[in-house]
Amino acid sequence: MQKRKVAVNKLYVSPQEAYINQVVELTDGIITAWHTLTDEEPMTEWLGGTLVVPCQPHLRPKHLPYFCEHYPI
Repeated sequence: MQKRKVAVNKLYVSPQEAYINQVVELTDGIITAWHTLTDEEPMTEWLGGTLVVPCQPHLRPKHLPYFCEHYPI
């Protein structure tokens, strides 16, 4: 089991729901939790930028125009 923590500037979990300065926790590449970054955290990789989480299984990379239109990145 591989665990990883990454920090991002903006996390979108839906077109209506975005969070600023978040730490995203992953286990084997799957998001298990996230929380607001308030202080520097050990073992956290700073990615910066925006992370978009497609909540619906049918939203694959080929649907990128949908994300560009509906997520104000």
